[in-house]
Amino acid sequence: QKGADSALNNSWTATLRGAGSEPATLQTATGRYWVAGRMVFITVTFPVFTSTGYSGSVSVEGLPFAASTGLDAVGSVYHDGLMGNSEAHGDDEVTPIINGGTQYVEFLTDQVPRSAPTAWINTTVATMTLSLWYFRDLP
Repeated sequence: QKGADSALNNSWTATLRGAGSEPATLQTATGRYWVAGRMVFITVTFPVFTSTGYSGSVSVEGLPFAASTGLDAVGSVYHDGLMGNSEAHGDDEVTPIINGGTQYVEFLTDQVPRSAPTAWINTTVATMTLSLWYFRDLP
């Protein structure tokens, strides 16, 4: 073993959240993460989820470490089911971000202003795979 900072192939539980309302049972998925010093790589797939009961902007909570304060992170997302401002978006139009000091991912659309969060597309079934690198503070 190379030490705690070289931990490989660890799991984390991702929880899908809605800013407006949420169903009684939140949707979760098991993700994987890798650590290299201050860098953390996370990936998670929600293979099939329904937006029934969710409203408002989308977030994924439960990251294994908080992002370093003052250092935001941007990653990539493959999805079938996210939209913003009543308009469906492709993969290249939705950006996952982690704000420094937080342990959750938000999604921005390509629309102006870029701070507008992405909302649920409707009450049908959707899929999402999220991958990104971010910095953490060392203990």
